[in-house]
Amino acid sequence: MLQLEADCLGVVAHSSGNHARAIAYAGRLLGIPSTIVMPSNAPTVKRAAVEADGARIITVGPDSEERRERALKISGAEGLVLVPPYDDPDVIAGQGTIGLEMLEQFPELDTVIVPTSGGGLIGGIAIAIKSLKPK
Repeated sequence: MLQLEADCLGVVAHSSGNHARAIAYAGRLLGIPSTIVMPSNAPTVKRAAVEADGARIITVGPDSEERRERALKISGAEGLVLVPPYDDPDVIAGQGTIGLEMLEQFPELDTVIVPTSGGGLIGGIAIAIKSLKPK
């Protein structure tokens, strides 16, 4: 989100939890309004954390495609910047910093276990670690 233009009206993201929390948190820290499209079955604890960081939550059904479509519609209608949860070079690069931190703290690291959903988190971490420690 640090790459956004100064005149950015806000961001919109779609997520069932972790990406939602990250966007809401970063938005609060940076003073950028955030809207999160979450499924109706999102974990209560994640929804509460997103709300605590001041994000506006739009609830849709449990289908991930419905979340994506609603976020795209909101982005266009309200002029908000879409921050996708995965499959985006900037998001993957940002998530790769976790891998850099892992290697900084544990240089002898030889196994990494990462939860997956859309693949952006594991993609970023894997690229960062593999590029610095190919074996």
